[in-house]
Amino acid sequence: MHVLVDDRPYTMAGPASQSLAELANEVCAASHRDEPRYVVCIRCDGQSLSQQELAAALDSPADRYERVEIQTQPVAALVRSVLEQAALVLEDSTLAREKAADLLAAGRQEAAMQELQKFLEGWKQIHQTLMVVSQVLRIDLDSVSEGGTSLGPVLETLKSRFTEMKDAMVQSDFVVVGDLLRYELSEPMEQLIGLLRGLARTTMSDRG
Repeated sequence: MHVLVDDRPYTMAGPASQSLAELANEVCAASHRDEPRYVVCIRCDGQSLSQQELAAALDSPADRYERVEIQTQPVAALVRSVLEQAALVLEDSTLAREKAADLLAAGRQEAAMQELQKFLEGWKQIHQTLMVVSQVLRIDLDSVSEGGTSLGPVLETLKSRFTEMKDAMVQSDFVVVGDLLRYELSEPMEQLIGLLRGLARTTMSDRG
């Protein structure tokens, strides 16, 4: 059988009888010596596999096919895309945060809580993204900085503000909740957007 990775001949380290999934993992593991990459496409005997076909083929022996072609992309490109998308999500959540503050000021608490939920869901997505990125890139988030602002203190500030907001909601002090949404969360959220975009730029420049 013949194996091509990114249109170049590839010599398998494992047995030809290993599964396609094991072969794909081998290719990704081998790339760590140069630049981490992930598989984006697998062609078997000249045919691209659909998602359903791929799910079944991954368990099959690689030597079932005469020719296996694997296409990969740098992990850095994926990370950059994820970080830029996270920055956009954070910008969109700003609208929900400001609308929640306006609704609280107008005494429309139920409607405000719906907007607040949108904002918190956006924040949860950002937090999860940062955790995944730190693991993939093997970086300490506390070391990330942009324009004199460090990510660690910004995240600590946000954590503190969310705790204050939770306490205020327990006490039904919606004036404080509104102030936190409109004023106290504004600067750290803007800083976080800048840090996300700065990290995306650094990710690409560090890898090429």
